[in-house]
Amino acid sequence: MLTGFQKFLAICMGNTETVEKADPVTDAQDEPQTELEFSGETDSTGDTESETSDVADMPVPESHEHQNQEPEAEVDSEEITAEAGTSPVAVDVDVPQTQAEKADAASDSPDAVDPPIVDTADETEMGSEGTDPVSEAAAEVETQPVDSEQASEVATAETPEEWVQRDDTEATPEAELQPPALEFGIIEEIYDFVEMFERSTVSGTDQVSVSLMDHSGGVSKPALFEHPTPTETAKIDYRLTLPEVDTQDKLYLHFSIGLRDGVVFDDSERVPGGMKFAVEISDPLNGDVEVAPERCFEGVSVECCWEEKEVELTSYAGKEVVLSFLTACNVEGNSNYAWALWGQPHLRKFKQASLRKGKKDAEPKLQTGIAILHLSDGTTRLQAFDQPASVSASELAAICLDSHESAELPVKMSLYAAQPKLEIVSVGPTAAVVPAGEDFEVQCTLRNVGAAPLIRADARISVSITGIRLRRRRPRQTIKEIQPGEEISVSWIAHRAANPIVIPVSVLLKYQTPAGEARQTAKASVSVLSEPPKLPAKVVKDLHTYTEKGSVVLGNRCLRIVFVRGVNKENRQE
Repeated sequence: MLTGFQKFLAICMGNTETVEKADPVTDAQDEPQTELEFSGETDSTGDTESETSDVADMPVPESHEHQNQEPEAEVDSEEITAEAGTSPVAVDVDVPQTQAEKADAASDSPDAVDPPIVDTADETEMGSEGTDPVSEAAAEVETQPVDSEQASEVATAETPEEWVQRDDTEATPEAELQPPALEFGIIEEIYDFVEMFERSTVSGTDQVSVSLMDHSGGVSKPALFEHPTPTETAKIDYRLTLPEVDTQDKLYLHFSIGLRDGVVFDDSERVPGGMKFAVEISDPLNGDVEVAPERCFEGVSVECCWEEKEVELTSYAGKEVVLSFLTACNVEGNSNYAWALWGQPHLRKFKQASLRKGKKDAEPKLQTGIAILHLSDGTTRLQAFDQPASVSASELAAICLDSHESAELPVKMSLYAAQPKLEIVSVGPTAAVVPAGEDFEVQCTLRNVGAAPLIRADARISVSITGIRLRRRRPRQTIKEIQPGEEISVSWIAHRAANPIVIPVSVLLKYQTPAGEARQTAKASVSVLSEPPKLPAKVVKDLHTYTEKGSVVLGNRCLRIVFVRGVNKENRQE
């Protein structure tokens, strides 16, 4: 029941429809606050008394006096905002009272009992500094019914922090993407179609050529240039036998397509229409049965830039096939600027293998090669890499992921290292004639025919010579660096031979590849001839011939030629 003072206060505050609550709850139960709950407030009693006296002295409007005698009615719900640190909660409450009134009402009620002491340790963070964490509104919420529409809001306000189930993904930063699983292997170069161009068959072309350096988008590559006619499809056929592969090995045709630099795209008289590209493969050993070739690739290029492509040919391993590169006009009849390029077309074998690691390296290092990205739908994508220096496998995987165009991350990545391949081009003396009694120089020339450079920092490259007695330099020499396609020579100074003789020479080449150590041996011979005759200083004007110390001299006033007797492998003079 509302006291007379409460009704008077409601009139002062403008509540013209104040009535008592229908819920049969005692005054003491409606107001369970005690002095214990407000003990944390400094000087709260004095402030409350002053506020109460001010309210009592306020004049009562005459127009509102008659409302004290009206029958009881329900009080509208209003939002009670708790003290600092507590969220506002919408509940049905009586007319608000001052702290002094609540304390007096609780002490005057015969049924009043001390409420239990509430432990607010878990809600300390919800209170403001210097005040009780539990406000008057929050305490009254415990005894007042809550509307169903506001139940979720009340639960959020009153539930302790440790009881609320939170989604950690919202509070924590996005988890770092985990790199895909890594596999390693090596690349074996099977066919280079630029080098094999002379073995191809061409048809339907307006112009075709091959170049070790053609340009698209400012980037140069070895390429096939294939210009079709306006109405025909240009075709370059290669007949070849594909190698056998193991279970884990793969065969890929790897290439790029693009238009040669120089296309004038805003040419109003000769508007370029772009080019169509296609790759077909067929089995020529079908006998009399005619089978249409399988078209395993189609693409279109309308820009001067390289687009990297691949075709897996593992299913044709061990077979003799005809591989065809086709181009046609993208717009029928429009062969303007039909400058189609096949950039660096290669047939490669990808062989899984453990890569060599340095003594102080935790994982392999790679510089040049191809990454195969395995996607979740079972497809693969080839991505070539060529770093300025060797980098660790994990760092290289991150570089490949950064340049990966698709939003879908690969489930696995295979890093295949391109291999250097050194071959001994020649071994022999630098002079055409090695006479007895004179020191001579022996030279060995090497060429890197592989796809990767060989650098001393990554692998030791040594060339050793045996069979001759050296005057200068050690038998074993090292090479700092040799790039793909580059030739380099090393030489030794040999001690002179006293008599004519044939000296057998052997050269051993050793170097490290990603798959391990590679060796090559080359043998040669140095023929040491008789000491040449001393020619007289006097010049004979007429043509003449004479023999001296087993050599034949032929000359005139302008030229003298000396024929020196040689020796065979059995060290016999011939």
